[in-house]
Amino acid sequence: MQEGTSLYGLDVVIVGAGGIARELLRLLEPFGVRATIVWRSAEPVPGSAATITADRLGEVLPAADVVVIAAALTDSTRRLIGAREFAAMKSTAVFVNIARGGLVDSNALVTALRTGAIAGAGVDVTDPEPLPDGHPLWAEKNCIVNPAPGRHAADGRSAARRAGPGERPGVPRRRPFRRPGGPRRGVLMATRAECAADFSR
Repeated sequence: MQEGTSLYGLDVVIVGAGGIARELLRLLEPFGVRATIVWRSAEPVPGSAATITADRLGEVLPAADVVVIAAALTDSTRRLIGAREFAAMKSTAVFVNIARGGLVDSNALVTALRTGAIAGAGVDVTDPEPLPDGHPLWAEKNCIVNPAPGRHAADGRSAARRAGPGERPGVPRRRPFRRPGGPRRGVLMATRAECAADFSR
């Protein structure tokens, strides 16, 4: 049986401070993690143990148990995470990208996984995107790749058009679609566009 690792008490580095990053901070709060926010400003971000500027990223990577990328993709942040950054992480670290694929050097990520420089990765976005069949990341057992929704966008739009008001594809008819916790609480309703607040402001 494969064993997991608890989040309790871990050191988490979050690159970015927009809506998605701040919602992640809220979700992590019950686990008592020590969260460090890395972005353009050193202005404290509520819910984080520390906030540092992006030029100090290398200082916090060696102690991080989890590194989460939730930043905007700009000319200055393209391939923000590469071979040097992965080499700075400890071998037990887990890397997560929920922002844009272009923020990460995919070849460097593959190498880090294969050599054991990091313990594992979970990527919601890739470069290129969608990730083509046969790409080395698909073969990495310690990497979870969330398939790009764009592959089935046309089918999804068609199903959405057929669904009536208050319905979603795959949800039985006459069953109202509601977010857990009511209209103002519950699931994260953020989009990648919200990441623009991370490094661009």
